[in-house]
Amino acid sequence: GSDFGGGGSTTNITDPSIDGFGGSYRNVFGDSDITDSTIPEGPVNITGVVQENNAGLHLAARNLDDFAQDDGTITNLNDGIQYATLQHAVDAASPGDKIKFAGKFEDLDASDSGVILAPGTSTGCAIFTNTYTLSSTETLEIEINGPVPCDDHDQIQVGTLATLGDANLEVILGFEPAMNDEFVIMTYGTIDGEFAQGDEITAVFEGKIFTFSIDYDDGNVTLQVTDIEDPFAIPLSRWSILLLMGVILSVMLVRFWRF
Repeated sequence: GSDFGGGGSTTNITDPSIDGFGGSYRNVFGDSDITDSTIPEGPVNITGVVQENNAGLHLAARNLDDFAQDDGTITNLNDGIQYATLQHAVDAASPGDKIKFAGKFEDLDASDSGVILAPGTSTGCAIFTNTYTLSSTETLEIEINGPVPCDDHDQIQVGTLATLGDANLEVILGFEPAMNDEFVIMTYGTIDGEFAQGDEITAVFEGKIFTFSIDYDDGNVTLQVTDIEDPFAIPLSRWSILLLMGVILSVMLVRFWRF
């Protein structure tokens, strides 16, 4: 091979997975050749990729636009790494890693990855033009801070098939919904399976426990508030008992002081 671009050198390499492979490569990060040097820390500007055959001859200079990139933001919150595609982020993650993503994607197969998927930059929407596939090892985390999809609460939009595969659903409340409030957390063309919680899930906000039904309707997964419990509230009947006890105690004290 030979040098190309602004300075630097090529390095002979072999690929043990390909018989007889021998060639050269050069990695260019921005204007800096990093062959035989430490990869720079922090963000770098990758300007292009040159493909070479096994003789080191240039096949084509490739612009980054030639390579698939999702139209969105994708970050592994455990290590802070940002990714060009959501599928790559999931495939590279360790079980338990949380992947934050928002924007438009083609499809996703997260099955057996064990990751936590959190749509939105805070709250927001993630749009999949084709399929969206989960399994029992994944968690879908939905933030609900108000009634408006994408602005106030997370929503997954799937163009064709959404496969839930007994994935875990976690609801994070950032406000206090009222009885019968509804939140559409997913839309789809068709659906296969349910979340592990089945048809009911609970979430907590400021000590109160909110129970939601999970309805897998034609085209939507909808959460509806069916019960609100305040463990620290004293029921009216208990107030009545306390009031009666207070009256009895007052009468007894009056009689005691008379004698």
